[in-house]
Amino acid sequence: MIPSIIAQWVGTLAGRAIVGGGLVAVLLGVYGCEVSKQRGIGVQKERASVEAKGKKLDARATSARRDAERRAPDSLREYLRD
Repeated sequence: MIPSIIAQWVGTLAGRAIVGGGLVAVLLGVYGCEVSKQRGIGVQKERASVEAKGKKLDARATSARRDAERRAPDSLREYLRD
């Protein structure tokens, strides 16, 4: 009895519109989930790239700091004017 009532309701214009709208909503939801997943993958790749560049820059800065600390404190005295 209930399946026949549902079948009759889906047969109406309003029933078809609601079922069609539900299908569109489901498809949009699936699409939104996929877009979110792909953006997350892109964010992870970008974060890894930024971290790699940061490590490179940190290594260069550390090297420059060590070189600067090795110099004698008075190494620039000849360039300073009184």
